[in-house]
Formats: sequence, structure tokens, C-alpha cells
Amino acid sequence: MLPWEVGWTHAQRRKTPANNNVINFYVTNIPTGVTKAEFKEIFSPFGKLIDIYFGEKKGKKGKNFGFIKFVDVPNVRGLEQQLNGTRCRNNMLEINVEKHKIKVAQPNPIPVRKPLPTFYNNASYPARNTRDERSFDEVVKHKAGPITPLQAPTPPIQLIEEESRKRWMGKKVLTGETKSLLHLCHMLALLSNHYDKWVEVKYTGGLGILLRFDGPESVCEFLMNEAVWKEMFRCRSIGEPTNTRFERIAWIKIAGLPIRNWSEPNLEKITAKYGKKYCPI
Repeated sequence: MLPWEVGWTHAQRRKTPANNNVINFYVTNIPTGVTKAEFKEIFSPFGKLIDIYFGEKKGKKGKNFGFIKFVDVPNVRGLEQQLNGTRCRNNMLEINVEKHKIKVAQPNPIPVRKPLPTFYNNASYPARNTRDERSFDEVVKHKAGPITPLQAPTPPIQLIEEESRKRWMGKKVLTGETKSLLHLCHMLALLSNHYDKWVEVKYTGGLGILLRFDGPESVCEFLMNEAVWKEMFRCRSIGEPTNTRFERIAWIKIAGLPIRNWSEPNLEKITAKYGKKYCPI
């Protein structure tokens, strides 16, 4: 120790800055004309705010940007989630942890020389490099390769008719279709409110349904009472339906239509290119 160093204490110099616990957050969509005092009032409740910086130019998306610095942050991701959604004046701020940080230079590693491959004169090589048993010359000359056998078609599924179905299909059954999807979904409840006798409802595809009664007399009585079924049901035939063509039905969700434009003509214009509209608002 030198004479002028008497009374001094030697300490190890830090290799990294003492403020390595400072976290920078990148803030964008900042309103024009905002001051640092406004930012301090907004972000001080979130932690120890030590610095605020505003960029002189706009960012890539034409938005004002800046940086805020916090110190002693126990949970960086948690603070980032809390900061997101913060409003400044009328703007929703977009805040993320700064990705680009100063990197400490690392010593260059000693390059390792890879061993050179050893070649042997007696190595065996394939006589020809082929894809489907044809050489490049054969492909260029459009010579056909070996014929690949076709796969056998999948056998069809054999359907059977149950005897129990034949017993109740006949004059006790009335087939037709409902006038809308709302009627289809609530047909059983609608019938129970207007018809006091037993009836069973079965879905046949599309808007089609099948009504099963306890006898032919009930079918005739139901058809004569048009006030019960005419507003919600189109009668087609008595007995098993002859036309089993299935109509595809899809629900279309329309988002963004203002309330003042909620009307049947407007919905018809929107849905016309997709098909026939069955269900109103």
C-alpha cells in the first residue's frame, strides 16, 4: 500500500452498472401535445417512475411514441399487463417492455477446427438416382414408369328398413315443412298450446317435419282445423314423405349493423347472396 493510500478502503469495481434493475417500457399511440407532468400523474401509481422520454418523430405506424422507466420492479410481465389498457386523454396507450437492450461484449470463442472427411476409393455409389424407377433421361423423353394399381372403391353401406317403422308410417302420419326456423325449433310447444290431443314431432331435414297421430281420424281432424297449423306449417301429404331432398341450413351472424338499420329489407339485402332467408330478426 502506498503512503497516500493509508486510511482508504479498497473495493471491487462493479463490472455492470448499478442501475441494472431499471426496466424500460415502450409506449405508443400517445396523444399529440401530452406533457411529462401528465405522464407522471398517470404512471406514478404503478411503481417507482424515474424517467419519461418522448420521441421527436413519429413511429413506423405514424403514432407518437416514448419511453418510461421504472426501478425495483418485482414482476416485469405483471407490470406490463397492468400498464396495458391505460388511457391518456382519449387514446388507449400501447405499452410493451423494451426489447432492445445493451448487450455486454463477450470474449470471442476459440475457433474449433472441424476434422476433414476421409474419402475412400473403394466406396460404392448407386448406379442411378431415380424417383419412380425412371432415370432423368427417361423422364425427359416422356417414358412412362411402372403403372400403380388403383385402390379398390369403398363398398357402399347397406341400409335396411325396420318393420317397426312400417307399423306407424301410413295414414297416421302427416308430412310437411314449417314456415321458419323459429317454428321448427318450437313446433312441439306451439302444438301443445293450440292442440289438446296427442301428437309426436319428428325432424326430416331442412325445414321438414313429420307429425305422427294416434289414428287416421286425428289426422283428418287436425287438417280441418286450419287455424291451428296454417300459420306455422305447410302440409304436403298424408303418409311417408316422397321427397326426401335435404336443404342445407346455416345460421349467419351479422356483426356491426347499426340498430337504426335493423329491418327486414336490410337483412334481406345482406343475406340474399347466401340463400333464402327463413328466420327473421
